[in-house]
Amino acid sequence: SAPGQNTSFFGGLYNGMIAPLVNMSVKGFLWYQGENNIGRIPEGSSFDNVGYACAAKNLVKTWREIFSTVPNTTDPAAPFGVVTLAAGTSEGHGNEMAAFRQAQTASFQTAPNPELPGVFVAAGHDLGDPCYRGANCSGTNLSQHFAHSYMGPIHPRIKRPVADRLSTAAVVLHYPQNRLNMTNASFTGPVFAGCQSVGESLQIRFNMSMLHGDKVVVKPYNEKGNNSATEILINQSGTTHSGRQFWTLVWTTVNITTSSDSFSVNADLTSLQGAKPLAVRYAWGDSPCCAYEMQNSLPCLPANCPIFGLPTGFPAMPFIANITSTGTCKCLDPISC
Repeated sequence: SAPGQNTSFFGGLYNGMIAPLVNMSVKGFLWYQGENNIGRIPEGSSFDNVGYACAAKNLVKTWREIFSTVPNTTDPAAPFGVVTLAAGTSEGHGNEMAAFRQAQTASFQTAPNPELPGVFVAAGHDLGDPCYRGANCSGTNLSQHFAHSYMGPIHPRIKRPVADRLSTAAVVLHYPQNRLNMTNASFTGPVFAGCQSVGESLQIRFNMSMLHGDKVVVKPYNEKGNNSATEILINQSGTTHSGRQFWTLVWTTVNITTSSDSFSVNADLTSLQGAKPLAVRYAWGDSPCCAYEMQNSLPCLPANCPIFGLPTGFPAMPFIANITSTGTCKCLDPISC
């Protein structure tokens, strides 16, 4: 926009910062944005063509179209990388952060997917700034490892893991000739595929076809501090006020362990004391895997979520699903599980 012009109107930032570049030929795009949208734009769903989820797929589609208007310049299917928002960057809208991260993938948990072809995702939910939210980092050497924080930790200083995840996915999906010594073809962390309750245990399964050689593992975490990031819905009640319905949801944290196979984990339901599980969610929050640290003003270290894939070390993608009367999971549209 022109100097001094307000960029808050729709399209202002695009017209000022992207439109002047569309005559360039580019190899691809990397998109790391969304903090200002949480709490201001509904997360929505690509299934219903509303909200940020719909905007995300349209952004990819229109940028590819505009940059490739002239033949033999930018590839009409140019690679597009998306970084989901890091822990602690919700700008006061933490209750909406998890749903927003899913909206960044056009409601599919990860990409590529039917709405985002040729797109790859780097998870950021476990890469918040360690010293955010008043964490006492004195006496540690954490600050020595990170650059100066611009605008405070709303822009986390941990960039190397983000770059590693983006570059790995880009190489696997778009530049396979450059894989060199890569031992497998994993480009994302474990992606939720379904569940089954058996007695006082819930088996949480991940998509085997997307593991590409990775094994699903639960690393040690603070059980007493509720750091499993795995929660079960045990009660929900609704009330109506002024014609609107409001829901009260009761979630309880459960412990998890590595399963004997290579594609699932087991959630221990004994702490429910007979309550019927209604839904399950994982890493569903602003800083989802550092509950104990946040309560005690301790640093939240990078790569802190317990479920991940080996050998890549990529974290499992956040998910939420209803649990049916038969003990199986039903995902939210458009995801099938």
